[in-house]
Amino acid sequence: INTVQRVLGNCSRRFIDSYEYLPAHLAFDEFKGAITRIIAERWQKYLASSNDSVEVEMTFSADGKFLRYNFISRSYDPEFQSKARDLLEGLKSVKFPATPSGERESFKIKLSDQIEFKME
Repeated sequence: INTVQRVLGNCSRRFIDSYEYLPAHLAFDEFKGAITRIIAERWQKYLASSNDSVEVEMTFSADGKFLRYNFISRSYDPEFQSKARDLLEGLKSVKFPATPSGERESFKIKLSDQIEFKME
């Protein structure tokens, strides 16, 4: 018995022996996972310049075209803000997977840099 089955077994009897359904909080969203992977690959090409982050709402058409973005939170570092905007503008030419609902979808992502210092 695997961990997911054990957790489900402890939660509710209706999940036992049902391999066709998982509650939303346990299910993996393949669409968001694919988009996150594409964005992460491109974001890693940028050099980390500060310990900063922005939150962005992204909107995709039903066929996977990146339509628009809206900054929910901005960086006070103009260089970081410019880097985030450059990434997002570049994503407009990238082909993303079609939405599973067949309709326009929006969701939020957080872009962040993390600089680690090691003192020896």
